[in-house]
Amino acid sequence: MPKPEERLLAVVHALLLRCYKLPFSNAADVPTSLKRELHGVCKACFSSDTVNRHSRSSKAAVATIADYKDRFIHDLNPEAPGFPSTLGDLATKLKVRLAYLLPQSCA
Repeated sequence: MPKPEERLLAVVHALLLRCYKLPFSNAADVPTSLKRELHGVCKACFSSDTVNRHSRSSKAAVATIADYKDRFIHDLNPEAPGFPSTLGDLATKLKVRLAYLLPQSCA
């Protein structure tokens, strides 16, 4: 069974690939379908039920998820003020999240 941080890594990687599959322009608006998907990811990965389900994981993993949750929601929740306005900015923020998760999932 994958660890919580490995699941997050897979989700962020899939979202980044989705950005590249779209007709890509750094200045293009983030499509509504991708906004809906990101909203669903925020709910699915960071709901209290999900966090509680993984509370049996190591305390370090739970702390990583809690820290990552705040950053992810701040940057990538379509309802947050920090949400990127262009597809290029979204791809950049996803790359940052991916780089943060890579060392965590390999530990």
